[in-house]
Amino acid sequence: MLSFGFLDHTRLWILLTLLTLHCAFGVLAAIVAQRRGKSFRQWLIWGLIGGTPVLMIAIFRLEQAQPPAK
Repeated sequence: MLSFGFLDHTRLWILLTLLTLHCAFGVLAAIVAQRRGKSFRQWLIWGLIGGTPVLMIAIFRLEQAQPPAK
């Protein structure tokens, strides 16, 4: 059986679940930022590093991109 010392089976599953949620929140942050006119690739990198805090910034702090004036 796979063993990581202090990580038993239950703790490993909890850790993997939290890591998956962290990455999912990062992807959601990138999608929100893209819909507001920001770079998807840049926000994906930040989202995968920052997770939940970056999602909160993307939702509450980003302003909508203004279309260019004609």
